[in-house]
Amino acid sequence: MDLGQWLVIGLCVLLLVWYIAGALINYRRAEAVLAWLKAGLDELGALSGMGWLTVLHSAGRLAIRDARPPFRTVELLFAMEARENLPVWASRHLLGRRDELYVRADLRSAPDAELEAVRRPRPSDSGERFDITRSGKKSEALLGRLKEFLGKYPQAVLKVSFQRKSPHALIRLNLDDLRSGEAGAFFAALRAWLE
Repeated sequence: MDLGQWLVIGLCVLLLVWYIAGALINYRRAEAVLAWLKAGLDELGALSGMGWLTVLHSAGRLAIRDARPPFRTVELLFAMEARENLPVWASRHLLGRRDELYVRADLRSAPDAELEAVRRPRPSDSGERFDITRSGKKSEALLGRLKEFLGKYPQAVLKVSFQRKSPHALIRLNLDDLRSGEAGAFFAALRAWLE
C-alpha cells in the first residue's frame, strides 16, 4: 500500500473513533440534561410526554399538557451539538452553536402584545445585550418583566419570541450557560415574566 491509502485508512479510523466518542459524550450529556430538566418540572406542571428525537439520544422532548398558570401547554426540546460528526461539529462549533434548549409554550389566553428579543454578538455601547422589538398593545409592565428575565439569564438566552399566535412563547437557550443554575429557578423566572 502506498502513503495515500494509509492516509485514507487513518482518516477513516479517526472518523470512526471520533463518531463513537462523540456519540457517547452526547448520550451522557443528554441524560444529564434530561435529569436536570425533570428536577425543575414542578414549576411547570406534570410531565405528560417524553421521548428521544434521535436514535443516538442526542435530542429529546418533554411535554406538559396541563401546565400551571399562566401556561396551558409547555414543550421543552433539547439538542446536543453534533459531536459524533467531526466536520459538522467543527463548522457549527466555530459558528458558536452549542447544546441548546427550545421552550415552546401556549398561554391560557393569547397575549395582546408581541415582543422579540435577540442577543447581540457583543453588547452595545450602552451595555445592552439584546435587541428588543415590539408590536401590538404596548405593555411597559410586560417589557419590564422581559428585561428582568433577560437580566437573570444574559448568557443563556439567545432569542425570545412572544406572539399572539400559537405557540405564544418561543425561547432558544444555550444549555451550558443555563445549566449553571437550577432548572426550577429558570422555570419560576419564566413563569414570573409571563404572568
